[in-house]
Amino acid sequence: MQKAIVDPTERELGILTYQSPALTGFTAVLKARYSDFVVHEVGIDGRIAKLESVEPKASNGVVKEEKSRPEEPEIKKRKLNDDGSPNWGELESELREFVGEQGATETIELLQRANPSEEKMFVKLPPCAEKETRRNLHQWIRSRLNFCARADTIDETNSDGNAVTRGLIRIWHKSFERKMPNYGKFERNQQNRMPREKAPSDKQYLQFVLYKENMDTGAAVGQIQQFVQPPGGGRGRGRGGRGSFKHGGPKLRMGYAGMKDKRGITSQYITVPASTSLHALAGLNRPGQGGGHTRNGGVGIIRVGNFEYVANELRLGRLKGNRFDIALRNIELGSETKNIGSSLESAAQALKDNGFINYFGVQRFGKYHDTHLTGIAILKGDYEGAIDIIMSPKPDERPNIAEARAMWKDRFSHNSDRASAEKECAQKLSRQFNRFMHSEMAIVNSLARDPLNYEKAFSCINKTMRMMFIHAVQSYLWNHVVSNRIETFGGKVLEGDLVLADPNSIDGEGIPEILVVSGEDISANKYTLTDVVVPLIGSKTRDPANASADLFDTILLDKGLTREMMVKMEDRDFNSAGDYRKMICRPADVDFQVLEYTDPHQPLLQTDLMMLDGIEIKASLTSEKASATALLAMIIRFTLPPSAYATIALPNIKAN
Repeated sequence: MQKAIVDPTERELGILTYQSPALTGFTAVLKARYSDFVVHEVGIDGRIAKLESVEPKASNGVVKEEKSRPEEPEIKKRKLNDDGSPNWGELESELREFVGEQGATETIELLQRANPSEEKMFVKLPPCAEKETRRNLHQWIRSRLNFCARADTIDETNSDGNAVTRGLIRIWHKSFERKMPNYGKFERNQQNRMPREKAPSDKQYLQFVLYKENMDTGAAVGQIQQFVQPPGGGRGRGRGGRGSFKHGGPKLRMGYAGMKDKRGITSQYITVPASTSLHALAGLNRPGQGGGHTRNGGVGIIRVGNFEYVANELRLGRLKGNRFDIALRNIELGSETKNIGSSLESAAQALKDNGFINYFGVQRFGKYHDTHLTGIAILKGDYEGAIDIIMSPKPDERPNIAEARAMWKDRFSHNSDRASAEKECAQKLSRQFNRFMHSEMAIVNSLARDPLNYEKAFSCINKTMRMMFIHAVQSYLWNHVVSNRIETFGGKVLEGDLVLADPNSIDGEGIPEILVVSGEDISANKYTLTDVVVPLIGSKTRDPANASADLFDTILLDKGLTREMMVKMEDRDFNSAGDYRKMICRPADVDFQVLEYTDPHQPLLQTDLMMLDGIEIKASLTSEKASATALLAMIIRFTLPPSAYATIALPNIKAN
């Protein structure tokens, strides 16, 4: 059974219907908080990317020490109170064992101040002659107080410059870190004394888990590249986070298998050259807000860990899939529903059994859902039109950006000399746009030098982004063809349909071998709709050998395109081999829970960072609503193959 989708944006992008068995429906709120959407990448080897350790140590590194070092005491992780605040009482008790009651009390009082005063920026701890004791204390401070404190060791001198007190430890509030007389010296010395690791001879790359909140993969990668220098690079970034490289310098080479969205909490694998500094990467792990349990919205954070050396660099498409943990809040069921648990179980089972139409989600078409329009203009050779779409006014932008876009739209209104008017406008906009508007900045910088040359300006956009416009057209076409195919022919396999010769073909490994469904296959019920693939038109794909192939030409014609435009482009940068995509996707490992909770802001999913900090979920399992004031949530978990969209899967369990 199919049900029509009414959202106008989805319908424009070809998302017209979804599988919907006759079940009792319910309403729920999706992504009420960004922490309600947790994604773990599944590597090509089946391992789930999960942040379990942030120690700057590779699991398979070869340690090379010049001299033996005394065994270090085990330091516990910093524990938090239930509300996420530091457990100051426990910290003071532990510090007392090192420095006595007075030193511990003074230190904790200083660090607890919300607005520390420059009149007292640090505490001098009692002198300690034992070098090993000082080392253990510094290790404790870095492990337990790193979120608020820094420390160094000094020798106090008299007026003649002679040391009168050796081995004196000072603890500074981190707000004044840069005002320390020997800022950074102690930490650098500590790192220099740490044992160094190197990669095994057969491993050329360092792999780690990137955990991020409220930030997309591109932004997270950019942040890492800003603060971690490439192997053999210049000086200044070895500490991992103190300042940044100048723009235009060499960037750290980073490989990843897929892009993860901003609105959620995600963990994925990243590779960098094996000689990249572990300590520089670990320097990105700055404690603070985050972890899915903060009430502060809009905070973007990253953490890195689970380091290991690997033989191969990651590249796009080299993943098995993604594991989703999703919280649907504030569930309301129809009046005819008698049992909450059985109703939701039926919905989850229907998703598992029937799957969903494997549409490209709205995310595929950019933040403003218009990248396919730019791609259509490019395929027609209309570079001016493509640039106008990119530069056109967008909803909900900051006033200065909206003003800049309006200025571009009206650039020819007051000057008959088009070249002069465009050059002047482009120069102004190059100062008004922010540096994160990569496509817009590339366009205006080019047109400021060479006005009216739109093809050249478009070529200045990053190649990956330019190809995304073409991929958006392929995805738009695929969505519409599949919707029309299901509407016209229903849910049956047709003679001439296409299926994979190897059902276990890996995405990202080139164009797979294809078989054509024969009449004998139909008679033998050899295939179901979940086996059928539909091409993303390219130079190396073929059409189905049946009437559904005509749907491609019909939709292309409607947009003023031809098949030749799709496969034979003058600009080689736009050439695409194409691909095949399964028409129906079935989630794997589907699981669900029903939770009862009282606070609409409380976390319902335990993130990797919450696990590291020992923070538990305070919601109870239930099968029935215990009280009128209680709120209900459904936690649903499933695994999808690469490029399948959880936001497309969810409507198929009847949530609105």
